[in-house]
Amino acid sequence: MLYSISSTKINIGFYNFALIILQYNVLAYNLNIDNAKVFNIPKVFNHQRGSYFGFSVALYTDGEDSVLLVSAPRANTSIIENVIEPGTVFQCPINEACKEWIIDRRNKPENHKQYSTINQIKDNAWIGATIAVENKTNPKIVVCAPRLKNSVTNKNVSNWFMNGICYLSLINSTKSFEKETETDILSFAKVQEAIYVYGKTNIYNFGMSQVGFSMHMTSNDLKWDLILGSPGVFNWKGTPLLVTKSIRGKTQTIIPSIKNERSIHTNSYFGYAVTSGYFIKGKLWFASGAPRASNIHGAAIIFTFSHSDNTKLEVKKLLIGEQHGEYFGAALSSCNLNGDDKDELIVGAPHWSKNIDEGRMYIFTALNDVRKISGSRFGSIITCLGDIDYDGYGDIAVGAPYEEESGAIYIFNGNSNGLPKQYSQRIIGKQFGRNIRGFGISISEPRDINGDKYPDIAVGAYLSEQAVLIKSKPVIIITTKLAYDENKKLLKNSTSFLINLCAHYDGINAPKYIRIVKSLKIDQIYRRAHYNTEKNNDNIYKLPDTLYKSKNLCNEFEIHLKVRFLFTKNFKNLFKRINIFLRFLKIYFIYILLGKYSKCNKSN
Repeated sequence: MLYSISSTKINIGFYNFALIILQYNVLAYNLNIDNAKVFNIPKVFNHQRGSYFGFSVALYTDGEDSVLLVSAPRANTSIIENVIEPGTVFQCPINEACKEWIIDRRNKPENHKQYSTINQIKDNAWIGATIAVENKTNPKIVVCAPRLKNSVTNKNVSNWFMNGICYLSLINSTKSFEKETETDILSFAKVQEAIYVYGKTNIYNFGMSQVGFSMHMTSNDLKWDLILGSPGVFNWKGTPLLVTKSIRGKTQTIIPSIKNERSIHTNSYFGYAVTSGYFIKGKLWFASGAPRASNIHGAAIIFTFSHSDNTKLEVKKLLIGEQHGEYFGAALSSCNLNGDDKDELIVGAPHWSKNIDEGRMYIFTALNDVRKISGSRFGSIITCLGDIDYDGYGDIAVGAPYEEESGAIYIFNGNSNGLPKQYSQRIIGKQFGRNIRGFGISISEPRDINGDKYPDIAVGAYLSEQAVLIKSKPVIIITTKLAYDENKKLLKNSTSFLINLCAHYDGINAPKYIRIVKSLKIDQIYRRAHYNTEKNNDNIYKLPDTLYKSKNLCNEFEIHLKVRFLFTKNFKNLFKRINIFLRFLKIYFIYILLGKYSKCNKSN
């Protein structure tokens, strides 16, 4: 809970007054749950076993039209016959029903001369397990299927390899979703590298790589980078790989050799989660989670790819979890929370337990300082939201998909110290329907889908096969001033005095006017004064008003002194300060920030 109190002490004649503007219970609720839209899996699909519709979500907008992409990695599809639950992705125009987006109709990869048959097996491929959308008007979109398998027959010996595959699409408009994806990036179908012979033992090298288990995309005017987590590489040591393309160059795939990396051991699941950030000023580094590393404490590894040898990783920092089995590193994100020139690394540990699976989030500032925040399976997903409240600091959303049976997400607003322990908004799945389950398993990157200059998000609820689109509301700053003219002396026999209240507001894309209810509290302890001629039992006065954008509105209030106190013999109470408090009780139609730095709750 954030709050601030600004006060002015004024000495008037025989009386000592304190005029105080009070702001409290002020939370930044600028995600609008009242007008959220719930998307359901199309009826033709909902008779199946749970499709996990909502397992991954992403938003696309071209400035005019917007589409919510929702994966259903256990769904069947009518496009490919005789395939069991390959998974699919649905494209959901914001004001229309969801339709299936065909990712891949093929059953076989490219031919390999040295092998008699290579059959692509899409059964249980989990198409759509991860989705990434480039943050551009005409973006690249990547969809991965980490459980796609290749059946390889060589000299009458058959092997199955769970290589995984990722698909790339170039999107120019919403019509692009009517056609199949254009290019598959990487499948690890070069099966000569599937098995590594270690003495007399054969171990899986890329044979169980599961490329695309996690994914992170970043781009600027000079290059495009895609990090793909592959936690099954080399006997489940795991590794992230990099697909990169400069503005004038060709696409390059960098696959580090992990077998000799001593800081990563077998069954670490390195690549379980991936991200990148400017943890050091001006330098883009990569990070990947290994939730079973370090004796199951888990680890987050910050690294770069070697300039001299692309097969090497240069480990910059190794961060280790605190609790055995907490799955430290299962979720990663990086964003600038405190407004400096470096990103913070945020690490989820969703199985951290005090009683059972509460989950925890760790925030590393400059890869040194660490803060911890706990919840319920909290930290299963972490998404940077940018600056959704326009206060100059980055904000994040954290998923807790099993909380209160329906799931929840938490919004944290950054500040100069990084991140407060108290969340600013908690959104529970059952607020959108009593049957929602698994809400918070996925949180999309933010996109402004309605052109109001505020980022919006989508949240997956995979156990009930739903996705929820939540839009932001405008944030405004209300500046208030409560004052008494000290040039007007209060005489000994005065029975009243005047105070002035001025208020104005502004904000990006703020409405032209807002209706408010002010609450004026006057001397509630001793009750020596009241507003105007009106009297009530609790000395609280509710005053409706209307404010117009960028216009200063001033009101004069007459405060009456009760006569019996002017002539009281109890001089002790006579000379005590009269406290006057003002707050905005209700603000209609919008979410606001009240005062210069404080964050305000939504009105009733």
